[in-house]
Amino acid sequence: MNKNTLIISTLAILGMLVFLGGAYLLTSEPEVTEYPELKTTRSIDHSKWSPEKKILLVEYSDLQCPGCQYAHQLLSQLEKDPDFPTIKENITFVYRHFPLDSIHPNARRAAHTAEAAAKQGKFFEFSDVLFTNQGEWGPAENPDEQFMAYAKSLKLDLDQLKKDMNSKEMQDRVQSDFLTGTKVNIQGTPTFFLNGKLLESPQNVEDLKLLLMKEIK
Repeated sequence: MNKNTLIISTLAILGMLVFLGGAYLLTSEPEVTEYPELKTTRSIDHSKWSPEKKILLVEYSDLQCPGCQYAHQLLSQLEKDPDFPTIKENITFVYRHFPLDSIHPNARRAAHTAEAAAKQGKFFEFSDVLFTNQGEWGPAENPDEQFMAYAKSLKLDLDQLKKDMNSKEMQDRVQSDFLTGTKVNIQGTPTFFLNGKLLESPQNVEDLKLLLMKEIK
């Protein structure tokens, strides 16, 4: 191969690499991991901890999901941690429903009932009972009997709960959460966002605490 042929071949290879690189940039889309809409709350959101809503920890969750049950346990452990007062003062926790109907057939019914409990001021209390007893109502063919027993233990108005849990209002409320999740590309549950940024699901309470404390600082 003479010198001119070598130069031409080299330029051809470089040209092909540039072309392929340009084609990749034009056809590929970078993965979006930050969502500005998750930096604010909606009037219908269920939230606790800081009332200031300056730093948001948003969780999309399925009440029948074992992974979500574990995440709930982590949050419960966090609330008993010595550093929790600092977290509570600075971070607002927001819970949103994302029932995975195809694999958790009772999840949406549970979400409707939790929303009915919310109308009586006990959303988080009822959700806590659902997660604690997930192994009981999760596999049930019809979990309403268990739901009524949990509601009775929380001293809820059972007649009102039955009426609300079957209402279109509760169906629309849960579906509203679900649709916001589809817009931010939820692939599974639990999924956490901290100030609009997608988080890897924490494996233990220390990991979760470190993430939150880092955001506060």
